[in-house]
Amino acid sequence: MRSSRQVCRTHEPAGLGSWLSASDTMSLLEFVHQCVACRAKSDFLALFPGLQRVVPFDHACAISARHDARSGVIAPIDCINVSFPAEACREYASRDYFQRDPLMQRGLTTDGVQYYSEERIERPREITALCLDHGMRQGYALGSRPPGPKENGSLFFFKGPSMKFDRHLVALLEFVAPHLQLALSRALRGDEAAERVIALSGREREVLDWLQEGKSSWETSVILGISERTVNFHVENITRKLGAVNRSQALAIAARLGLLGG
Repeated sequence: MRSSRQVCRTHEPAGLGSWLSASDTMSLLEFVHQCVACRAKSDFLALFPGLQRVVPFDHACAISARHDARSGVIAPIDCINVSFPAEACREYASRDYFQRDPLMQRGLTTDGVQYYSEERIERPREITALCLDHGMRQGYALGSRPPGPKENGSLFFFKGPSMKFDRHLVALLEFVAPHLQLALSRALRGDEAAERVIALSGREREVLDWLQEGKSSWETSVILGISERTVNFHVENITRKLGAVNRSQALAIAARLGLLGG
């Protein structure tokens, strides 16, 4: 059986290793596995102390919502407040700022990372004042939507006085976003389907094993004697069956479910 070290190696964030320290990289790998293992809100909250070692935030919050593209109405489904001031969250919700906040609108309709400063972003004055009153001046918003209905989405906020715009941090947060999406989804629904039986074909298992070894689609195609296009087709099927959004997340889920070969 492959060691856990070998399994973790394949999950290393592509392109991040050139500027992340070894310690930061291991923190990220542990974060990925914790996201896959997430089963409850307490598990979700436990993700953030480790994440804070590589992302310099002071306040964090996760929101799941449904956005009606026709009416523009945002219907919050649930929220896990990690470390936002509780008073600010209560006022934001009681005044229904969800419907008037352009940052919320953009975040729930677009996958990606937004950097913003309350002194520059165009938001209603009272929303900006609320954030400034509670010391939440600047930070990042991560929009992430799972496979499925496009009106559903999640938005993750990270704020802190030291959170300046940094392209490395943007790349890091882009890597983090889909894993947070998976963890939030599982935490909010109790992940009733987390232990479902995943049926992979023999060829899909072969492809998965070579992905675990860090092989590219082209390398896998040469090893298996099939076209690169066929390999990518199998990768898409594997990702869909596992409910993942990318290869690294598919490998993490597969490792959790014991689907990786010995």
